[in-house]
Amino acid sequence: MPKTEKPRAHKLIDSASLVGIKARKSLDLISYIQRGLPVTTLKTLGEKTGLTSEQVRTGIGMSERTLARRRKQAENLTSEESDRVFRLSRVFSAAVRLFEGNSDAARQWFLAPNRAFTGQSPLDMIQTEMGAREVENLIGRLEHGVFN
Repeated sequence: MPKTEKPRAHKLIDSASLVGIKARKSLDLISYIQRGLPVTTLKTLGEKTGLTSEQVRTGIGMSERTLARRRKQAENLTSEESDRVFRLSRVFSAAVRLFEGNSDAARQWFLAPNRAFTGQSPLDMIQTEMGAREVENLIGRLEHGVFN
C-alpha cells in the first residue's frame, strides 16, 4: 500500500514541534520566527533530535559565544537565527520521514559525510538555505528511489 503524503502545512507543523512551537498553520510559524524564538528552543531541539548543543549550533551557524550571550541576557533569538533554527528542524523532520520515523537512523544519516555533497554532511549543508534545499532534494530523490 503506498505511503500517503502529508500536506506541506502538516509537515511544517511537525517540524515546529521539534522546537516546542505549537502552531496550527504556517502563518503562526512565520509570526513566531519574526518575533524571535526563545533561546530555550535550542535546548528543546537538541533534546528532541538527539543532536548535541554543538551540532545544533553548527546547523544554525551560531557561535558558542553568541549563544552564551543570548542565554545570559535571556534574549530571544533574532528572526534570522530563528529562521535557521526552524530550517534545521524542517530538514531534520524530513530525514526522520525518510527513515520512516526512526530518529536514530535519521540522525546518523544527518551527521555522516555524504558523497552527494562532496563529503559534507547534511548538517554542514543546511547552514545555508540553498544547502538545505539540496538536502531536501536528495531526501525526495531517496524517497522515490532515484539515486542520481
